[in-house]
Amino acid sequence: MYINSHMQRMMKIALFILFGFLSAEMLPENGAQLNYTQVFFRWDQIPNAENYQFTIQNMGTGESTQLNVSKNSILPTELIDWNSSYTWFICGFFPNGDTPFCSEIYTFDISPLPDYFPDVTNVTMYDESLSQDGITVMDFESLHCSGGLDKNGDPIWFADKNDFQERFVFTQFLKNGNMTGFGPGKGYEIDLNGNIVFETPDGNSVHHDFKKTSNNTYFLISATVEDQYCPEECNDMLPDEIPWQGDIFREFDQDGNEIWSWNTFDYYDLTEYNPYYVETYTGDYEMDWTHSNSVFFDENAGSVFVSVRNLSRITKIDYASKDLIWNMGQTDFMNDIYFEEDLNFSQQHSVQVLDNGNLLFFDN
Repeated sequence: MYINSHMQRMMKIALFILFGFLSAEMLPENGAQLNYTQVFFRWDQIPNAENYQFTIQNMGTGESTQLNVSKNSILPTELIDWNSSYTWFICGFFPNGDTPFCSEIYTFDISPLPDYFPDVTNVTMYDESLSQDGITVMDFESLHCSGGLDKNGDPIWFADKNDFQERFVFTQFLKNGNMTGFGPGKGYEIDLNGNIVFETPDGNSVHHDFKKTSNNTYFLISATVEDQYCPEECNDMLPDEIPWQGDIFREFDQDGNEIWSWNTFDYYDLTEYNPYYVETYTGDYEMDWTHSNSVFFDENAGSVFVSVRNLSRITKIDYASKDLIWNMGQTDFMNDIYFEEDLNFSQQHSVQVLDNGNLLFFDN
């Protein structure tokens, strides 16, 4: 589909990824129920039409807006309100003055914002010269939901937590316009309206992170428990063996089959632990040995990077052999030191590799 240079300048790159078109059908579909207000409109192009007049009407207020557009368009968000119904149609105008051709009238609805979604967001600092167009999507952890805000803090999109098992924690934008995320025990790929495209099979609990690769596979983190020795920091009232909770990093194909895994019990020595989590262990639950929180597959390097929070460690794993390439982080919890520099980070989250090969993570 051809888009002229004027439209290319107007379309926001981030929104083009989020709400971009992938096939030739009309958007939004007639009668669609949408949970976002940044709406991309696509229609069959009218042969020989020089330009189009786009008409949209709020069915509740009767307010109508007409815009002159070229080809398909993203409308400004101020034209679309939550909890509203709309009609729209398009008319094509011809350079020779022939009678304009108008499409049929289509409808769509915008869902109301859920009661649990924050309808007021305070922007505490805003430097317009440094801000970028687009949508910021985040997980509102205490509210058990994820949503998207524009640069003014206004809500643009939400994932209805009632469509999942208690919550949807956003993790990744995908090039096909979908998103990945996870809820209690489940990993998901969803479309913008929250329809589930993929979910992890039962019996493969997800406790942190869920991401899709360019190979159309999915990585996740599951907990695993083994009875192991009670280190010297253990309370004297505890038995000689206690349950340790480690992690398994898993990869699934699109059919839900596990095709790769890496178990911390198989590759970390049991003498490598954080004494704090032993000293605070009471015996009422598993000793939280690793508590990993992110997994990232770097296709270029053929490596898997994981963030192991409780060991204050980032580990690089060779994907093909599963060999541990290096550990980076708190050397007090390592038998082998791979980097002499004191990197001075701990309890880190969300490790990922950038396009330039650098490592990015959040240091708690």
